[in-house]
Amino acid sequence: MSAAPSPGPGDLTEALKRLRNELIESRNLTIKTDNLIKNLSSEVRQIGKRQETYEKRYVFNSVVSYILFSVLIFAGLYLAFQAQVAREREAVLAAQVRITDLQTRVQDVEAELERRREAEEEAYNLYRLIEEEKSDEILERYPAVRGKLVNRAEIEMMQSVVDDINSKMSRTAFDSGVRAFKNRRYEKSRNAFLKSIQHVEKTFYTPELEYKLGMSLFFLKDLNGAVEHLRKALAFEQKKEIRNETIYHLALSLDTLGRLGEARTAYEAYIKNFAYDTRAMDSQKRVMQLVRENIQPEGTLKAGP
Repeated sequence: MSAAPSPGPGDLTEALKRLRNELIESRNLTIKTDNLIKNLSSEVRQIGKRQETYEKRYVFNSVVSYILFSVLIFAGLYLAFQAQVAREREAVLAAQVRITDLQTRVQDVEAELERRREAEEEAYNLYRLIEEEKSDEILERYPAVRGKLVNRAEIEMMQSVVDDINSKMSRTAFDSGVRAFKNRRYEKSRNAFLKSIQHVEKTFYTPELEYKLGMSLFFLKDLNGAVEHLRKALAFEQKKEIRNETIYHLALSLDTLGRLGEARTAYEAYIKNFAYDTRAMDSQKRVMQLVRENIQPEGTLKAGP
């Protein structure tokens, strides 16, 4: 086996050059790599800073967003709560008004029930008086009871009973007055006739009642009352002799009271209709006196039917 040839000086030089070049390239590569690493490290640090800034900004934005969201939710809840409170207040006020109205209605109903109860009690007492035929008490209580009754049929029935009682008592008082008048008990006749009018103001015997009441008052010297009722008597159809007495005593009453103009009118009506009466001449003389005194007739008088 033959031995490897020894490298020559040229080969060593060439090898050294290549080694030198490789060392240079390796150094350059190392420097480049170191620069790249430095740049990369710088970029990493920048990225880290940006990431940190982003995270801080994200956290801040998150906190602000949360706060804003919380404030908005709270504001919304507060407004909703206030609206609900306002609705509830309105409902409470409406309920209070309704309660007040219902209380008023209840009070009205209770008052109406109490009024009806009182009316029923009064009506029952009145029925008892009717059964017992206590006419005076019936007439005394009826006006107050009538205002409390609500049943129309009951009112009409009560009114019918009262009207019947008034009619009977009026006629009874009238008959009593006629008897007293015939007996010249003029005070009693006056009271009886006035009582009759109190029970029934107008009835078929009213003309006779007004005449005899007027005459009773004339004899009792109540001339103003006599004038009032004798005038009322003249408003009705009368028998001739009754009208004779009515006009004559009316004239006397007016003359005595000093109502001379009215007295002249009454005297002249009397003379015109009853010229042949025994008192006509005296009446004519009195008229002549009034004419001489220049007393003019006053008013009108229905002197005949």
